[in-house]
Amino acid sequence: MSNDNIKGNSDHIHNLDRLEEIAELNLTSDEVDEILQDMASKAANKLGLPMGMVSIVLDEAQYFAGSHGLEGWLADIKGTPIEWSFCAHAVENGQPFVVENAKENEKVKDNPLVQDGAIQCYAGIPLVTSKGNRLGTVCVAGPENRSFEESELEELKKLAQSTMAYLEKRAANN
Repeated sequence: MSNDNIKGNSDHIHNLDRLEEIAELNLTSDEVDEILQDMASKAANKLGLPMGMVSIVLDEAQYFAGSHGLEGWLADIKGTPIEWSFCAHAVENGQPFVVENAKENEKVKDNPLVQDGAIQCYAGIPLVTSKGNRLGTVCVAGPENRSFEESELEELKKLAQSTMAYLEKRAANN
């Protein structure tokens, strides 16, 4: 997979302030896990797709802080290498990243998750902190090609905003 636009040429991905803010949010507590699992499930259900995730993009990997519908090793390890991350594209450029046909999308067509048929469509909205750091995404994915309506992306945006509001409020109270 050509990953020069993610690893090695990713100023925002490797931004120290962003990575420190991720660490400060303590995303591995049981309380956070329950809320993020719920957000991932809501995302999948609202858009009618089998997979929903709250993905946190680290410097070398992405971590699924919340997930719905993942199976096998993806569910077990709760993440992927950064090179496989669809979400990193949204984090890097700060815009929604939408893929309707992964096998024809230049950024992801060589991704092993595309090649094995696990992901053929994807939509992710960045999780943006009040400091402006993009930590990850609220996203959905599926094994079939699919288009996304503007209203569906708005639903994901609302979930991303409420997820970030929850995480920041919780961090402020701890």
